[in-house]
Amino acid sequence: MGANSAHDKLRNQRILAQSKNPFGKDFPASVRADSTLRAVPNSEGNELHHNRIVSVFAPYFSGNHQEDLAMVDHLYQRGIPIGNNDINFTATPGSDHQTGDDSIHRYAIENNIQANRKGMQNTPDDGSGYEQIEALRQSISQLPYEERIKALDIFVDEIQPALDEKMLSMGYSQPSREEVSAKWLNNVNNEHDQIVSNYNRKELEKSINPKAERFKQIYLDDLLNVIRG
Repeated sequence: MGANSAHDKLRNQRILAQSKNPFGKDFPASVRADSTLRAVPNSEGNELHHNRIVSVFAPYFSGNHQEDLAMVDHLYQRGIPIGNNDINFTATPGSDHQTGDDSIHRYAIENNIQANRKGMQNTPDDGSGYEQIEALRQSISQLPYEERIKALDIFVDEIQPALDEKMLSMGYSQPSREEVSAKWLNNVNNEHDQIVSNYNRKELEKSINPKAERFKQIYLDDLLNVIRG
């Protein structure tokens, strides 16, 4: 019970770090939040697979709020949704997700992308594959932010495509990087326009408001004089 509880707590921490939203409220902490289930096609009766596997991306996130937010923003800019963003989910049967011999997670483990203690790591033959992958993950997590970003870009360019291609071979499509990146850019432009609009409104208020009440009173006084006259 204690081990499972610790594992669940660690996983939840990782999901929270990866589910930050640069443009508003963070994405739901729960994998099966109602809003997510409504947004992900075929979610009813299926499991939800993170296309960017939570544990695989975890070493790149430090737990520092600003760094993690910047990491998420960098990924979206590159067209990579992550965490509990609904476009990072694919609904699959459990056999395609984790339990089947040809599941996506088994593929990730057998190709040394995801660490697993169950002896399915592909190399080396002496069974130390798990320890080697964990050591690499640990070394990545200890890098300064700028170096972790570089390591992340290598993973995104060289390794993540294999997972995406595997999902495609299983019959599951995902939004293209171009689509995700275009949505990110649209959000950036909207945020910029909102900032400019708010600034202009405040500047206008500063130029008008200090004297507005005095002008209003003068107008009322003149109106009363006309009426009384």
